[in-house]
Amino acid sequence: MRSPDKSIYLSIRCKSSILFILCDLRCPVNRRLTKEATMSNNEFDPCTGIRHLTPQQWTALRKCIVERAHAERRRAIRRTLAGIWRLIRSGWHHIQVRQEARATLRSMTDRELWDIGVSRSGIEAAIRRHETDAEVEILHPDIQAVIPPKRDIHCEAES
Repeated sequence: MRSPDKSIYLSIRCKSSILFILCDLRCPVNRRLTKEATMSNNEFDPCTGIRHLTPQQWTALRKCIVERAHAERRRAIRRTLAGIWRLIRSGWHHIQVRQEARATLRSMTDRELWDIGVSRSGIEAAIRRHETDAEVEILHPDIQAVIPPKRDIHCEAES
């Protein structure tokens, strides 16, 4: 005689196996098609097991890897060229600013240069000093650049 507990157990077991079969029917039967579909989307599922790939899947995987490598290489080259272009552009701008400053100082008279504390022979040094002062301010904003005071104009008639 069977106890009522065993019959319930068998009925539950039977229901779980039916659910298992229904779950299997929900999934595609041919796993190769799903692997190829996954790989054709440039995505490789490492859970599929790389040892069990067909030759077509190996070819698709290899093609996917090569395409990704080429795309990354193109991105790296693009970033490098953009950095070089920015460097050239900033260098050109720096040269233009320096030439404008040199032209402005050279167009001044000796008296005007003397008023701002620069001699005719010190124009290049003044341009370089201004650049180093700007670099100090950029690198260390809390440190004030030391700029020599302007010379006072003393009239001999006043003394």
